[in-house]
Amino acid sequence: MTRRQPGETLWAQQESDSDPLDQAIVAHYMADLQGGAEAALTWNLRAVEAAERVAVPGTELSAIPQPWRGLRPSLYLNVARDLAALGRSAEASDFLTRADDCLAYLPEIGYGRLVRDDVNALRSNLSLAAAVTGRG
Repeated sequence: MTRRQPGETLWAQQESDSDPLDQAIVAHYMADLQGGAEAALTWNLRAVEAAERVAVPGTELSAIPQPWRGLRPSLYLNVARDLAALGRSAEASDFLTRADDCLAYLPEIGYGRLVRDDVNALRSNLSLAAAVTGRG
């Protein structure tokens, strides 16, 4: 049995009737266990989908309870990283924008600074790559 199998089994067991936070955590964990960006992207998108089920579309982010507001920027960043690794820079940039929209709900120090720094670093890398390839 690989490390992925227990997570996949857990996902199948709780996918339809568990709390979206549980689903997001399982999917986020599973993404970290994948061997490549394509497989990680699948799991990271599942985590985002679970997180986005917490609120009705159009709901102000400030109305969404913690830990959701603090989790979303990191989930969006993870998807952006996977997309960037797959050469899908425009989509990665879209997910960075989604992360930006949530950053105000993170603390200024510690975890919040880490996520902000990672968002800014990936945005810089995407901009540099676009400049080098002439796609920016």
